[in-house]
Amino acid sequence: MTSDDNKTMHEWINYKHLVNASDDAVYAFYNRRAMTSPQTKNEEYNVDSVAVETEQELLTRGSEFVKLALARYSRNGAVLDQLFSRAIDRDIGINCAALNNTGIFSDFIFAESEIGKVISVSDESEIFSRDWVGKATNVEIRALLTNRAFKLRYILGFFEERGGKPSVFSGLPEDKQQEVVLSLSSANFIATPPEATSDGYTDYENSKSYELLVALAGSVPLTIPWAACLDRLLRNFPRTTNYFKKLDLDLDFRQNLAQRWKTSDLEHECVESLRARILSLSGWHEKAQIVEFLASDDSSMRKAVYLSARLKIEHCQIALDKDGIVFLETYQENPWFTADSALVSKICDLPEYSYTLEKENEAHHWDAPWLNRLSSEYEDKVESQSKPEEQISGFNSIWEKKITDALSLLETTDARVREIQKKLNNWESSAVLIGLVLIIGTVVKAFWGWIE
Repeated sequence: MTSDDNKTMHEWINYKHLVNASDDAVYAFYNRRAMTSPQTKNEEYNVDSVAVETEQELLTRGSEFVKLALARYSRNGAVLDQLFSRAIDRDIGINCAALNNTGIFSDFIFAESEIGKVISVSDESEIFSRDWVGKATNVEIRALLTNRAFKLRYILGFFEERGGKPSVFSGLPEDKQQEVVLSLSSANFIATPPEATSDGYTDYENSKSYELLVALAGSVPLTIPWAACLDRLLRNFPRTTNYFKKLDLDLDFRQNLAQRWKTSDLEHECVESLRARILSLSGWHEKAQIVEFLASDDSSMRKAVYLSARLKIEHCQIALDKDGIVFLETYQENPWFTADSALVSKICDLPEYSYTLEKENEAHHWDAPWLNRLSSEYEDKVESQSKPEEQISGFNSIWEKKITDALSLLETTDARVREIQKKLNNWESSAVLIGLVLIIGTVVKAFWGWIE
């Protein structure tokens, strides 16, 4: 523990600020720090660093609001230990805040914190304590798995068999297993493809993590709730054009998994969607596969193509003819939908597309969100391809306006000319009169000079 004499300048300043601040101001300080001042390895030199003694003194206030601020944002493992509890009568809200605190994944907090025994990223130990996971509530598990600092490769410690022991996941009751999968289905680290690193082992761990998640479809019970959970999980997988080409998920493996879920006892939309998502993973390495899947009577096989394959216009024509609005709805999840705008434009030209929209109009689905982009493309084309008589009418009306404007301009110009001419005439008359006066004056002057 750091003594007062060892506090840095910033820790002393923040001590004076926090111990004299209201509960609201304390929370505001930590909230702002989380947004603007990232944690560093040399935290004591951070302008917003707070000594452990300061936070322990804040805890003596007994304020629930201050406890919440420290649970969410503290960067001191010893303080988190005082807040995090495994007791039966523990404060679930404070525990969730501590488990969702991004700082708990820093090495120096693991080294000194009791919470580090619940989760650990060291290779020598399990990432999750079996004892803790078994007693944790579903919301505590969700708080941990949705922590923004949680990394994809950490889940290996949850789903892998280690040291001859079955995986932590396999030892959980079914409701907690499903909560884990649902939590992962909303986790950012699942949806974001990991960046390639210079460390080949880290890349291997990331790929292995996705493979283990997909493999769940081959081990969990064949029930509709499980199909719904896994469908949501795979829906959260990265929708990129190339990431899953790197995974070792060959077509036979995917087809075997999908076939496992093809049973008459499980006729449900989520089951069909799950099968399609399993089949859509990895790349389409042969064009023949796309043609084969499009020709299939199995709607899941066709949807798999719509979800991930790079389609040509002839493929879209077949898809519209076979599945109509289902194709359009599914295709909007395909990464090529936004990448290939030229193809989208061509789809709008197809007679099958016009027919599909007419059918959906009759069914009152015109405002369905998946049609927004395609329908706007279609409407733009209709407006640009107006009928000849409409074009002639538009052409005539434009020129009628131009001629009217020209005539009006001429009339205005003519009036200005007449006004200027009138002024000139007036000026000329005045000049003549002045000239006569001057001549008469000169003559009179000369006459009087002659008389004299």
